[in-house]
Amino acid sequence: MTATLDFLVTDAQWLEVASGSAHVLIQRQSTKAVRVHVGASEPANDAPAIILADDRRELPLDSLAPTDKVFVAAVEDYGHVVVLRS
Repeated sequence: MTATLDFLVTDAQWLEVASGSAHVLIQRQSTKAVRVHVGASEPANDAPAIILADDRRELPLDSLAPTDKVFVAAVEDYGHVVVLRS
């Protein structure tokens, strides 16, 4: 089953947007850049992350482990993402 969810994120903290999904697609909807992190728990605010900015508007994540969680945060101020997970 595929679920589509809409999130507003801030730069103040990471937001868990997926857990237990093998396939996740993050689509940046805002002009503001966002960061994406995959791990078992919420990362520190300065943890390494994949940045979606400029022409990079989406990030497919495949073959995630059942224990993987996907977190998103804004790089600065706020951001808007749509997450498709299955």
